[in-house]
Amino acid sequence: MKILVISIGICFLSIVFSQRKQFFLLAMRLLSYRRWYIYSISDSLSFKLNQYFNYHEMFKCFISEITLVFPFEHISLYYTDDDYEQLRVLSHYGNPSNDLDLPSKSLWLWLGVHRQIISQSNRFKNNKTSHSDELKRFNSTICIPLFSMGKLQGVLMCGSLPKRYRMQSFDFTQLWKISQIFSLAIQHALLHVRNQSNIQRLSRLHSFSIESSQLLSQSELATLSTQLFYDLFNLKTVFYFHYIEATQSFIPMGIHYQTHLSLYQYPLILCEELLSNLGTESGSDTHPLFTQNPTVFTMFSAIFQTKDYFIMPIRNTHGNVHGLFLAPLYSRNALVFQDSLISIALNAVKLPINRIANFESMHKTNAYNQAVLDNNPVGIIVLDKHLTILSCNSKALVLFDEPHTIVKEKINITYAKCPDIQQVEHVAISHAPIAFETTIQCASTVNSVYLSAQIIQSEILCMITDLSAMRKLQLKIQQSNQLSMLGAMSASISHEIKNSLVGIHSFAQLLPSNWHNESFRNKFSSLVLNQLTRVTEMTCLLGQLGKPSITKLQPVNLNYHVKKAIELLTGEFNKNRVSVSNLVDNDIIIKADVNQLFQLFTNVLLNSIQAMRVTGGSITISSQKLPGNYVEIQCKDTGHGMEPQTLSMINDPFFSTKSSGSGLGVPIIRGIMLRHNGGIKIESSVNLGTVFKLYIPKVKANAEQFEAATGIQLMRAEEKEEKEFTLLL
Repeated sequence: MKILVISIGICFLSIVFSQRKQFFLLAMRLLSYRRWYIYSISDSLSFKLNQYFNYHEMFKCFISEITLVFPFEHISLYYTDDDYEQLRVLSHYGNPSNDLDLPSKSLWLWLGVHRQIISQSNRFKNNKTSHSDELKRFNSTICIPLFSMGKLQGVLMCGSLPKRYRMQSFDFTQLWKISQIFSLAIQHALLHVRNQSNIQRLSRLHSFSIESSQLLSQSELATLSTQLFYDLFNLKTVFYFHYIEATQSFIPMGIHYQTHLSLYQYPLILCEELLSNLGTESGSDTHPLFTQNPTVFTMFSAIFQTKDYFIMPIRNTHGNVHGLFLAPLYSRNALVFQDSLISIALNAVKLPINRIANFESMHKTNAYNQAVLDNNPVGIIVLDKHLTILSCNSKALVLFDEPHTIVKEKINITYAKCPDIQQVEHVAISHAPIAFETTIQCASTVNSVYLSAQIIQSEILCMITDLSAMRKLQLKIQQSNQLSMLGAMSASISHEIKNSLVGIHSFAQLLPSNWHNESFRNKFSSLVLNQLTRVTEMTCLLGQLGKPSITKLQPVNLNYHVKKAIELLTGEFNKNRVSVSNLVDNDIIIKADVNQLFQLFTNVLLNSIQAMRVTGGSITISSQKLPGNYVEIQCKDTGHGMEPQTLSMINDPFFSTKSSGSGLGVPIIRGIMLRHNGGIKIESSVNLGTVFKLYIPKVKANAEQFEAATGIQLMRAEEKEEKEFTLLL
């Protein structure tokens, strides 16, 4: 009323005085002072609000302006960054009766569609809206939606106005306009706060990258990573589970909350087919991780008082799950899923975890490779193109009697002990592999070795085989075979010796009564001499079988030694009902070692006897002269023969079809033929028998002429070393 009287007075004065226009405008402003002030708020509010980057201060500024024209009892601000699920209370003005509850989702959806203010005022067209009960729940008279970028972002719940105050349509229009300005300002403030937070968190990520680059332990990195997620996303508790592929389980390794260290004893199990579907998502009792671990999930829920979990798998470069971060979720950090830094943080953590995993894998591989090299019976030395020793195993160090300090030294430090190793220089120049036999002169011993070198990926690989140890082992194997032969023939030889002694004993009993009979005495003397000679020869042959074999080639009569072998095994032939025919020519002189030749024929004949133990049969030994001054010796039996598969494996050491066999007979025969520069060929058919064909040189033999004329390949010295090394292994 006072404003009306003053306005009429000013209008009267404007008529009386000449300043009519100015007084008239002043009167009109007084008549519409409230509307003019609302307009001024609309014009200046945006500028005032943009001065603040804290939305709480911004809300105070907004309240201080709007309550001058709209004196609400209380105002509550509800806001979200994304959708209704993330809606939260930002601030309050006054004393609202319900400051903990949130607007219903139906109200939120209605506001998003209709974009209108909801009011309980009788003068407002939406007074009959079905959401009046919603307003009563918050003790509010007006609900104002807040839009930003065309999307509903928040709600203002305004309390009642004084009774004398009534809202007009103009008021609702301006209130809508002012609230949208406020909404844009809040969005701007939240973006600014988020940007500042992101800058701080990016700085935290940078410091994490520096710290993690210095770690070499998965457990230390797990602790540092859980602290990172706590700092970035304000997660109260963070676990890191390391995946063990062998058990398909996640083992707790890092826990940010010390109170829950007891959870280290509870691994998480997950089937391999579900690992590929494991993604960064929320976890509940329906998640595959908890479906397979219901006991662990129940325990976690009881401890952390929540059923929502943040699951962050860490994958390696091949896409396989390497680890798993697990964090209980509460309402205050529900927005962590929408955080843009999640992928950046996961990548920042994944890099050092994969780096340490690769380092540990490489360390284990190197340790395994070094263990294999150190336990290898062959000495190995790796050189670069400048002949600098890059690495070597323990066997090489033993052969050269050198300490570990020879690594990173030139190979010429070994020239004094092994001059022939200088030939490795030619490998570096010509890139052609070499192989030769040489010796290594150490302080107290001389080791005979077989050295080979070749280029592999710009590095020179030298392999040194200790032949002295191999030959000692070969000698032991040969002696073992000889002893097994002695055991097999012991019964037969003892029988023959017993027969000779029985004859001598019988004549000795008759000698006293026939002492004066000269014919009897002569016959007795001849019998005793013959029988003792026979026993002596048998024992000598047995002694030859038991002696170590050192090859000493000399001219020998082939037929003589075949007869001796047959005579030694006479008891075995009779015992197994086997007949023997010796068709070897008497005039064949070969170049052989006497002891090894006797062992050769004994082995061949024993193999034939064993093939006819059940049914008996016959053995035929024959000879044939071949070109190149070689002789073929055939030993043919009528035994059960061998199948093709058995025949293909007969040369393998320790292979035998007999339960009591040593499997060394044929390898020993091949070894003897190799040392005589000869050859062997075995033919066999089931139920037709077996033929051993032995090719032995005479005194003046020509191996090349023999091979060219017959097409039979003799076994060379290189093959001899290879076979001996195979036998050693």
